[in-house]
Amino acid sequence: MWRRTMQTKSVTVKFGGDLEGVSVDTFTQVVLNYARVLQLAAAETDPNVKIDVKITATRPGCLEAILQTAVTSLPGLLATLSQVSDQLTPIIDNVNGYLKLRQFLGKKGAPKSVESSGSGITIVTGDNSTINVTNNVYRLGTSDPVDSAAEMMFSALEGDDSIASISIGSEGTEGFEAPSADFPTIKTAPQCVVGDERVKIEEKVYLSVTKPMLEVSDKRKWEFYWNGQKATGYVSDFEFLNKLVSHEYTFGIGDDILADLELTQKRNAMNVWENKRIRVIKVYDVIAQPKRRKLF
Repeated sequence: MWRRTMQTKSVTVKFGGDLEGVSVDTFTQVVLNYARVLQLAAAETDPNVKIDVKITATRPGCLEAILQTAVTSLPGLLATLSQVSDQLTPIIDNVNGYLKLRQFLGKKGAPKSVESSGSGITIVTGDNSTINVTNNVYRLGTSDPVDSAAEMMFSALEGDDSIASISIGSEGTEGFEAPSADFPTIKTAPQCVVGDERVKIEEKVYLSVTKPMLEVSDKRKWEFYWNGQKATGYVSDFEFLNKLVSHEYTFGIGDDILADLELTQKRNAMNVWENKRIRVIKVYDVIAQPKRRKLF
C-alpha cells in the first residue's frame, strides 16, 4: 500500500505599482506559470512529490497561494508525517534561486563557462560576471519546460504597464524581487548552456564498476554500468582516490559506488541532449556485491 502525507506552506506574490489596474489575466498567468515551475522543480527533487497550488486569499496588490505537497512512499520508508522532512522550503528556494539566475543572465548574457565548484555550479558570462548556484538551481536553468513557463510568466508581467515590480516570498525561504525594468530581460534570458553544450549534475546515483583505475589520477577512464547502460568516465574525487590506493576502501570488480556525476551534454542532430563526457565528482560510499538495492 502506498501512503500519502501532506505539507502546506504559504507563498506571497506581491505586485507594486498601480494596483487597481492589475488585470485578472496577469494575476492568473503569473500564478499558473510560477506554480508550473514549482511542480517541475519538485519533480527534479523527487518524482514522488506532487505540488498542488490553491489561491486562498487576495487583496489589493497581493495574491497569496497555499502550496500543498503530497508525498507518496512505500510502507516503512515514510510511514508517518513526523518522519517526512520539510520538502517545500528547498523547492521554493530552488525556484526563487532559478528566477535570480534568470535575472542575472538576462542582464549579463549567455554563459561562456559552466563548472562544478564544491557542492554547486559556477557560471561565468561573457563580461566575466560570475554567479554561484546550487546543482538544483542549475538543473532548472537548463530545462526547456522551466524556461517556457518562466518566459510566459514574465511575458504577462511585461505586458501589464500598471505593474512596477514583483516580489515573491515565503517564511523561511529566500525571496525574489524584480522591478518592471527587468521584466523584458528576465523574459528573454538565455538558458544556462554554453553554445550547444550544457553541464548536468546527477546526485547520489549507483554505478556498478567493471573496470576501476587504482591510481590517483583524473585522466584515466573508469568503466561502469549506470541505469543498465555501459559507460566510461573520469573520477575527480581525489579524497576517494587517495583512500582507495591507501586501502581504506577495498574494491572489487562489480562493486558499486554511490556518487555524484557531472555530465557534459551536447545537442545532437535530433535536438536531443547526448552525453559527451561523464565525470564522477564525489564518491560517498563503496558497496560490495552482492547486495540488493531498492527497486525504484
